[in-house]
Amino acid sequence: LTVVAINVEPEKKSAELARFRQLANNGAYAWAFDTGFVVTQLYGVKALDTTILIDRTGRIAYTDTYPTPLAVLDAEIQKWL
Repeated sequence: LTVVAINVEPEKKSAELARFRQLANNGAYAWAFDTGFVVTQLYGVKALDTTILIDRTGRIAYTDTYPTPLAVLDAEIQKWL
């Protein structure tokens, strides 16, 4: 499982994101900026806190637009195992 957190706020700087990352204790995630909104447009993201799970074949297997509870994410991922 690879988790990628993507920041789409163009005014945010790397230092701010690094501080948030430290506070969120999410050092194991891959973090990226999508300042040109390429990824957000590609996946049709319309709201912050959007979660998209992409299966091994590259198909979108799950999506939502709110902070997703860990239990929901775990249940969705368990379907692939």
